[in-house]
Amino acid sequence: MKSVNQENTLYSYGYGSTQPWIELRYAEVLLNFAEAQNEALSNPDASVYTAINTIRNRAGISSNIPQGSLTKSKCAN
Repeated sequence: MKSVNQENTLYSYGYGSTQPWIELRYAEVLLNFAEAQNEALSNPDASVYTAINTIRNRAGISSNIPQGSLTKSKCAN
């Protein structure tokens, strides 16, 4: 598993390891937001493009998707 020390076997209070791990990735939160906005609106608005472009920039993709270049169905694919 990524970002988890497999050698950590500290257990206490009957809850298992006390080592923290990533529960939800920021990119997943942004994608969920963009998908919900895309479904709620008739056409994707600026917030959808901002969320998608934020993910692309964090991944090292420097070219942004221009606002208004996608339709609702193209964003869903």
